[in-house]
Amino acid sequence: ALNHCHSERLISMPTLNSVGGPKVQCQNCSTRCISMKLYCLMLFGLTMTTVSGYRQSAMPFLRRDSHSVRQTYLAWPFKVRNAGPMMTASVQPDSVLQVWREAGMSQRQASTVWAKRPAGRLPTAERQQALVSWMQAHVLDGAEEPARLTFLTLSGAPRLLLRAGRRFPELQRSFEAVRAALGALSPKQLAYSVAHSPSLLLLPPESVHETQRWLRGTAGLSAFELLAVLGAAPELLLARLDDLQAVADLLRERLGIDGGRLRRIVNLAPSTLLTTVDAIEGKLDFLREELGCDEELVAKLVTRNAKLLISPVSVLRE
Repeated sequence: ALNHCHSERLISMPTLNSVGGPKVQCQNCSTRCISMKLYCLMLFGLTMTTVSGYRQSAMPFLRRDSHSVRQTYLAWPFKVRNAGPMMTASVQPDSVLQVWREAGMSQRQASTVWAKRPAGRLPTAERQQALVSWMQAHVLDGAEEPARLTFLTLSGAPRLLLRAGRRFPELQRSFEAVRAALGALSPKQLAYSVAHSPSLLLLPPESVHETQRWLRGTAGLSAFELLAVLGAAPELLLARLDDLQAVADLLRERLGIDGGRLRRIVNLAPSTLLTTVDAIEGKLDFLREELGCDEELVAKLVTRNAKLLISPVSVLRE
């Protein structure tokens, strides 16, 4: 062992003995310093560290006391295995289900939300309780059925469960931006709008502001009209700006509708901007081919009755 070594320079390069076992020798006295057993312990420590997946520094410098060396490398892999900031127990389903039951959900509703939970480690049951309490006190406070709306919100946007942890302030900022954009709604209307479109709570505030700027710039809406339009169609906040622009471009290129006439259409039927380009083209073709309307007449019909663009073709035929 190492106690046999009388040199201050401990270890030379390892060599192989006649039976193939590793041998580390002193530079002066050529005495075997580390046995096969100790060498295997060192390899075992390195293997366990790699499997555990933690980044650790290189193995500590080999000490001269053989007993200390053995104690160090026997304990080292298990110390590494138990280290790390994320080695906490997973959230228990029973505790989270109990939180949702206490919030008014039925057992079936709570199980449905749990089955839809996103992948990854959920925040603790205490954080989930804080999330539900905040939702019912601030987001759904005007609702007559907060438990049912809580279920609709969490089942419709399960990623909200992940916002109960460190990203909870981000969730609060998103809600504040959405509430300001939907300022024309009463607390009750806001609660039902969020419950039926819970992805609104996942929108970054910057996305909400970009949609507002687009509506004011392209459609020419005033501040009052903007509140009314978003109140009538909150889903506009979830739409991609490219899709909204495609509808505006279609109306301008095919019918010459822009400026004041586009503003009128958006005010009368905000959902027009949520209709796909293909669907609008199908209705325009119906008005032109089956009813014999030219482009100028179609533009007048659409401007005066904007709901033509959001009505199914079967309804238009009747």
